[in-house]
Amino acid sequence: MKKIYLILALLLATGVGYGATQIQIKMEQVKTITQYAGANIARYDLGDTECFVESTSHSMFCLRK
Repeated sequence: MKKIYLILALLLATGVGYGATQIQIKMEQVKTITQYAGANIARYDLGDTECFVESTSHSMFCLRK
């Protein structure tokens, strides 16, 4: 029974390793930055995408235009 768990663990590790190599990060220049007063939120305009960053919790979400 231990052999089955070992084989499953190896297959899982292989799948995770393959998935990690497929991640690609696309770098974009920021066109404009807007700071919202009293909200601690900054809007970053990347052209086709807008990202909002909350500065105290460092949370971020992005929307396509």
